Amino acid sequence: MSIRLGTRVIQLTATDADASPLNSLISYRLGSITPPGHLGGPRLFAVDAVSGWVTVAAPLSEVSGHVTLKVMAEDHGDPVHSTTTDVLINVLSQRPKITLPPDNATITLQQVTRSSWRNSRVSE
Repeated sequence: MSIRLGTRVIQLTATDADASPLNSLISYRLGSITPPGHLGGPRLFAVDAVSGWVTVAAPLSEVSGHVTLKVMAEDHGDPVHSTTTDVLINVLSQRPKITLPPDNATITLQQVTRSSWRNSRVSE
C-alpha cells in the first residue's frame, strides 16, 4: 500500500499574543529535512504556510526510518518573531526485508546420523 501525495501527517499550531490581527497571523515554512539514506533527494514532505498541515510531497517507497523536519513559524509583526521546532516522522517501509541470516552469513549443514553422533567426542 502506498501513501498518496498530499496525505496529511500532522497539523502544527503556533500562537502569537499580539493584539493586531495582522501581527498575530502565523506563517509556517519548512527548513531542512533529514531522512536517512535520502539526503539531497526530493522534498518528502511539505508544510502549508497558512494551516500548518504537514503533508506527503514525494513517494516514500524508498524511505524507511526516521525523517526529521525543521519547521519555522513566524508572525507578521515588525520586527518579525519566529520559532523553530523539529518534527520527527517514522516512515515504516512496506518492502520485504531479509532478517536471517544476519550479515549475509553462510551456513553449511552436514548430515549427522545417530551412529556418528553416538561415537563422536568433543575435544578442547
